[in-house]
Amino acid sequence: MTEAPHRIPAVQSPNAIRRAMFSRVRKGWDTYEVREYLDTLADQIEMADGERGRLRAEVNRLQAEAQRLRNDAADQGERTDEPDAHAVALFSRAQQVADRLIEEAVHQARDLMTTARKQQRDILEQAQHSAETAVRTAEQTSDQLSDTGYDAPVPEIEYVRTFAKVAQVQLRSVLDALTEQVERLGTLPDLDRSQGAGIPEPRPAARRPHLDQLLESTSEDASPSPTWQVGPGRDR
Repeated sequence: MTEAPHRIPAVQSPNAIRRAMFSRVRKGWDTYEVREYLDTLADQIEMADGERGRLRAEVNRLQAEAQRLRNDAADQGERTDEPDAHAVALFSRAQQVADRLIEEAVHQARDLMTTARKQQRDILEQAQHSAETAVRTAEQTSDQLSDTGYDAPVPEIEYVRTFAKVAQVQLRSVLDALTEQVERLGTLPDLDRSQGAGIPEPRPAARRPHLDQLLESTSEDASPSPTWQVGPGRDR
């Protein structure tokens, strides 16, 4: 009887990734290695979330400082057409800090995606090797039974095929959840420039690459995941 693979939500917290459970089957993965892999991914997501939180706090602080300056200027009636040097310097510093933190988050996201894809390929290759070994053993057993005139079907081959499909779907679900968490790093707070009426805008910085474009380039550079081909008649 074929067991349908359980579906994992697209968005998961680090704790949910650590508690992820997999079906236990014969000749499956090493439970300790899978658990260690999930713990590593969860730790990396927590680090990225912490960096994003620090960035948001810094932007909020700078926005509050800018609002305070605007209120002080309004109370003192010192509105002029000349640029406010302090306000320009404040916004320039805020933009530099935001650019630096976003660039660091982009690099962390790219490294995280590259590491996750490499670990996924390694685990899939190991699982495929184990599955192929089990299939060869089952085929040899089937041949021996055929030589004895026993025509009953051998369930090990179908069992291993089903295991390979279920395992691949589950691993890809975990990777999709990780990808969703990394892509959420692109939702970064922007300075509310609409609140800056009466304060001149600083000179815009050079255009920075979008996080989604960098993640997409990482996805294109990564080697494709191995295709599972087990059972009789597979290509070598």
